Amino acid sequence: MRVTFVLPVVAALTLSACENPLIGDNDQVRGTAAQLTYAAPGTQIRLLNSANGKTTETRITAGAPTGLRGAYTTDDGRFGSFYPGCWGCGDGMTIEEEKYARLWPLEIGKQVVFLRTAADGQKARMVIRVAGTETVETASGTYQAYLLDGRIENITGPRYSAQVRAWWAPGPGWVVKAEGGDSQGNTLSSQVAGLILP
Repeated sequence: MRVTFVLPVVAALTLSACENPLIGDNDQVRGTAAQLTYAAPGTQIRLLNSANGKTTETRITAGAPTGLRGAYTTDDGRFGSFYPGCWGCGDGMTIEEEKYARLWPLEIGKQVVFLRTAADGQKARMVIRVAGTETVETASGTYQAYLLDGRIENITGPRYSAQVRAWWAPGPGWVVKAEGGDSQGNTLSSQVAGLILP
C-alpha cells in the first residue's frame, strides 16, 4: 500500500506587516510539556509542498478538531483531517487512538507505537518519537517547535515504509514544517508560508 502524505502544515495569503505570524513562545517548548491545542477554526494557512522536487501551493482553513484529530478545509471545499506527526493518518484511516493519545503532552524522549488501518483493511505500524525542540525558520516566520520523528511500516499488504520529521509548534497549534521519504524513493517536504488569524 502506498501512503499518501497529508501535510496540513498541514494542510492564506502572504502576511502583511500588521499580521502576526504567530512566532512561538519559548516557554511553550522549554521546560514544560506541550498540550495538544490546534489553531483557531477559521485560521487561514498557506502551505508550500514539494513532492519529488515539484513545488505546489495549498491553501487551507483550520476547522474545529474532533478529539485528538485536527481538521481543515481546502479552498475548493474538501474536508481533511490529521493527527500531528502521524502522516498518512488522515481521512479514510483509523488509528489506535488511545495509544496515540499517550504522545500528549509532548515531552522530549516520549515515544508511542500504534497501528493505523486503511479503508481497505491494510495495516501499518506507526512509531512517533519526540526527538527534541528546535527553532524553525519557515517562509512565514520563526517558530519554537517540537521535533516529531515518525516511522511507518506496512505489516499487511505490499511492503512499504516511510520516515517523516514534523515540527509541531504550540504557538500556532500546527505542524509548521515537515520532510520525509519512503521506500519507493519518493521525497516530500512542506512548510507554512502564511498564517492569518480569523
